[in-house]
Parts: sequence; C-alpha cells; structure tokens
Amino acid sequence: MADWLTRSMRGQLDAL
Repeated sequence: MADWLTRSMRGQLDAL
C-alpha cells in the first residue's frame, strides 16, 4: 500500500 510506510516501520524495527 504505502512504500514509505513499510520502510518507516521496517526502519524502526531495525533500529530496535
């Protein structure tokens, strides 16, 4: 749906 949203979510998870 939203590429930027998926990237943001993944980036946050990766940050953890």
